[in-house]
Amino acid sequence: MAKKRVHAASGIQIQREGSFVELTHRWFHPILGPFWVVTAVGWGGFSWLIFRQPWIAYLQRGEFHADLLMPHPWIAIAFAYTALAQLLNRTRIRVDRERLLVRVGPLPWFGGREIPVSEIRSIALREYRSSRQKRSVAVKVETRLASGKWVPLIRGIRKRDQALLIEQSLESFLNLKDRLGEDRFLPRDPD
Repeated sequence: MAKKRVHAASGIQIQREGSFVELTHRWFHPILGPFWVVTAVGWGGFSWLIFRQPWIAYLQRGEFHADLLMPHPWIAIAFAYTALAQLLNRTRIRVDRERLLVRVGPLPWFGGREIPVSEIRSIALREYRSSRQKRSVAVKVETRLASGKWVPLIRGIRKRDQALLIEQSLESFLNLKDRLGEDRFLPRDPD
């Protein structure tokens, strides 16, 4: 049976040049994006109604109130940041003959890394449960290093064809053999 080759996937852009390949994954999700926006606006609006007076006093006159230590406004800020990241951020994987770079932005977020190409032995996919309720399954692309350690390159991919395209593009550019065969997936992370 022939292996499934993916040549295009929505949400993934590929730029190929002779000396490098760059894959860009847009974070926006049609359900999660609006969810985070509504949550941020709702929680932020509630927090502003309840805690606006201490904030105004602090910003205008430098008066500190114990209400500023309440978690609600800080949670609102975290929700707003997450909503903006969901709308704006992209993960870029750029690989040339020397190194593989993973960059996340434009808003700062964790997950960036740099790996020398000489350390990369294989690329594989792993499904994992992406929610506490264990209902939602996502895919992450991982690389196995010379030390035997598996390092995630990108997480939270909701469509298998996107993950397959990233894996195949990296394997092709780096001239790596697909050692997992037909299935391409590592065993699932323990739940």
